[in-house]
Amino acid sequence: MIKEKKQLFRMTRQRRIILEELRKVDSHPTADEVYEMVRRQLPRISLGTVYRNLEILSREGLIQKVVLGARRRGSTERREPTTTFAVWSVAE
Repeated sequence: MIKEKKQLFRMTRQRRIILEELRKVDSHPTADEVYEMVRRQLPRISLGTVYRNLEILSREGLIQKVVLGARRRGSTERREPTTTFAVWSVAE
């Protein structure tokens, strides 16, 4: 019998700052926009770290991930879905 191991959720400094920045806005920013907001406080954070932490915060139910319809990217005909994030619930 294989037991699935659930990782404990830790509110790291990076996650706390991402959550604080999301609480400041009324819109649903994209991960790129969240990255730009967070870089003011954490200039060395990577875009990948922001994406990963947004996914974790979403999985934990602290924010809501919203996937919008596909849109054209640049001059190509390829369409990609736009993903935005918003604070969904506040755990104090």
